[in-house]
Amino acid sequence: MNMRKIIIIIVSVLVLLWSAMLITDTVKSQQLSEPVFASTESVESGSSTISYKGIGYTIDVDYSVYEDGTPYVVSTEVRLFGILIAAAIT
Repeated sequence: MNMRKIIIIIVSVLVLLWSAMLITDTVKSQQLSEPVFASTESVESGSSTISYKGIGYTIDVDYSVYEDGTPYVVSTEVRLFGILIAAAIT
């Protein structure tokens, strides 16, 4: 195998893995769940929104609290390179 084919295979595998991560986190956010692969980027004190950061995408999750103190997800937004690609609301 020449070097060009090896580079193409490596890049293809990396793009496939990145796509799987993005799709998984997008589906989880559409189900009003926390993302699997994205990590917590920022939590503002006094705010009910948590931002999660993935590779090239962000997920904003807005929480609220039931009367008994149990938190639940109110809405989510998924942005790919700053462009809104998916959102969900209860």
